Amino acid sequence: MKLLTIRSHKFSKGDKSLAASIDSIVSSVLKLSEGEGSMKSLGLLQSDSSFDNLDRAKIVICSGRGVKNKKTYELLNELVSILPNAGVGATRGAVNDGYAKYEQQIGQSGKHLTSDIYIGVGVSGSLQHLAGIVDVKTIISINTDPEANINKVSDYYLVSDSQKIIPELISKLKSSKK
Repeated sequence: MKLLTIRSHKFSKGDKSLAASIDSIVSSVLKLSEGEGSMKSLGLLQSDSSFDNLDRAKIVICSGRGVKNKKTYELLNELVSILPNAGVGATRGAVNDGYAKYEQQIGQSGKHLTSDIYIGVGVSGSLQHLAGIVDVKTIISINTDPEANINKVSDYYLVSDSQKIIPELISKLKSSKK
């Protein structure tokens, strides 16, 4: 049995004259595999998760264990509601602690981002998590630990407590939109 999976955002758009439908791709794969045993398409699987916007979000706010509690995590949702084209992601630690759902997990065993801006809030920066943000254009981190791994790969970082800085950031963004 052979399985073909394609990770989103891993190929450039290319020339529009080369546009293809899923049917033409499946047909080409089937033609190429002739003589190598039987192969059939099982179809195209697409998630209907409400967290799919992370794949298309221009800005991703990511929760780590450093958010400390569900209340602070909920503030990230409020922050995202102010920003256009934004979504909330999470580290494995935040998922394991119950702050976020698995569908929001970013990293080696989660989503791989191609967003313009990633803001890690209370994220330590494990190698598994960093694997999910290597294609992000600008990385910003907010962490109480100035030596956190995430700061080493960040374009900008702020040494501060998320419980203090997130409400202040929300307030400033709301006032600037008026």
